[in-house]
Amino acid sequence: MIRDARAATATTAVSAMFGIAAAVMTYVALRELHARPVVAATFSLLLGVAPVIFYYAVVAEVYSAHLFFMAAVLAMLLRWRRTGADVDLGGAIVVLALSFAHHMGMALLVPGILWFVWKTDRRTFRRLGVWLFGLGSLLVTALLYGYLIWRANDPATPFVEVAPESWLDIPAIWIGIGGAALVVGPDALVGRMPRLSLGVARSALLALPLAIVGFRVLWRDAAVTMLGLWGAASALFALLYAAPDPQSFIPPVVFVLVVVAGVGADWIAARYATSTPVAVVALASIAALGIAGGVRFVDFQSPDEYAQRTRTWVEELPLDSVLAASYTDTMAAFHLSLLEGTRTDVVIISDYPPADPEGSVIGRYLAGEPVEVPHTRVKLMPGRPVYAPGKAWACDLAGAGFGIEPYTEYLFRVLPPADSAHQAELPELCGAGT
Repeated sequence: MIRDARAATATTAVSAMFGIAAAVMTYVALRELHARPVVAATFSLLLGVAPVIFYYAVVAEVYSAHLFFMAAVLAMLLRWRRTGADVDLGGAIVVLALSFAHHMGMALLVPGILWFVWKTDRRTFRRLGVWLFGLGSLLVTALLYGYLIWRANDPATPFVEVAPESWLDIPAIWIGIGGAALVVGPDALVGRMPRLSLGVARSALLALPLAIVGFRVLWRDAAVTMLGLWGAASALFALLYAAPDPQSFIPPVVFVLVVVAGVGADWIAARYATSTPVAVVALASIAALGIAGGVRFVDFQSPDEYAQRTRTWVEELPLDSVLAASYTDTMAAFHLSLLEGTRTDVVIISDYPPADPEGSVIGRYLAGEPVEVPHTRVKLMPGRPVYAPGKAWACDLAGAGFGIEPYTEYLFRVLPPADSAHQAELPELCGAGT
């Protein structure tokens, strides 16, 4: 939670800087894969403006840094294959180890990396110094989690998103087990597949045909096997992991497609571009289309307008009520409550519409159970009314089976599943355009 608006802006800028750094490292990786400079530059730019990647690079999130770590590890491993220098392999190990303190999804890269190292020089696995260096790097990275353990065990900490209580909890965080369900149910899986497929296609539409060519060009190269393992593992993770926003795990898949597409474009240019101007025009067209798609993907709504709308529905809540909001709206409400002291009587729950609503925090609370509120660890006893902000979010809850009733223009009362006198109004309320 960031108190100063300038600090929040700076945090967002850091996310954008990691996005730029990811594009730069992608350029280095493509050059190591023998792509021409103009092709490498074009597809590095295409990565930076791919819609889903551009979206997460202009908000204070972890995903552009995730791409930077991926691209840096790839570039260093490819350089190590060419030079055989320990400093390049060591750099890849250090970056990978540090990335474990950033996002648990980086663990998905390990099988592909081990395959690449084995195919490049299997003697590396017999070198004790490499294993000791890797283990030491992981231990140094683990020390960074000491801060989280300290804050999680401090009762005065108002907000905890990841709460390891001891060092024994760190491996569970790395592999994504936090006491919550790790894998989505069959119904949720079927519902995710079209959305995620559309997200990948929208962000890598220009790259898909060229990626097919690139995979064919690199067919016998250990690098393409590694990239294929990265992409497959990331896609499965996005499908199966019980995260509220599965689209946030699409960027690694798009990264793999763009890198391989760069190799495919370079192969086509070498054989079919009759002149340099023709190649430049073709690549410039690809870049221009990518930029147009990336910029159009992001909804640059006014922060002042969003802040005022959030403040309006927070202040409209009844006394001693519960606000059950989506992740984004929850963060805005936490800012008003924890940092500005607005409506501290309201308990905020960050929950997501599950396939089984009775098993969620909201569902259990509406069923009369006392619950521990995620992030704030407040013990909430039954009896308070529950409200949801915004028609779209209320309709998501209704789609998960909860009952909803309009309360104000922005707020909806949340009721136990199928317990609403207004269920007949839902088709009209939750029609197209929500």
